[in-house]
Amino acid sequence: MKNKKFAVLLLSLPLLFASCDFGNPADATAHPSVRLNLTQDVALDEPPYDIERGIGKYDASNVTGGALNAGLATKGEEIFTNTCAACHALTADQVVGPGLKDMTKKRTLYWLMNYLANPDPMIDKDPELQEQFKKLGMRMANPDLNEEEIKAVVEYLRKNDGVK
Repeated sequence: MKNKKFAVLLLSLPLLFASCDFGNPADATAHPSVRLNLTQDVALDEPPYDIERGIGKYDASNVTGGALNAGLATKGEEIFTNTCAACHALTADQVVGPGLKDMTKKRTLYWLMNYLANPDPMIDKDPELQEQFKKLGMRMANPDLNEEEIKAVVEYLRKNDGVK
């Protein structure tokens, strides 16, 4: 008798599984009680993107403008020529990337520094950069500059924008 019950149970398992509708995992309407939004990032402790600051260690507490540091701007010109000029003009003209005229008037200095330090997370979050990415079809490569080089390039951009 036990063998018959076991045999019936064993034979009915495939029918049991066949009758279950597991649905198509891509079909969110198959089981409305279980919905996954696979296109949304889940980062519960991540603060909202700050359009004035960007993402990084630089902010209003550790970056100030003031008078132009001519020596640093000269170093920045050399770095710009060797690292940035292939893709960016100092005018409003687009080369590969956008022209940089008045960039220090359009963005905060600490935003620029954060962007030069690590452009990828900012491109992923900044609405203007995302639009630019769509328009140009390419992302800015990480220039891999150290802190002093970043300061020098930003100082050179300030000089280009008329800061004295």
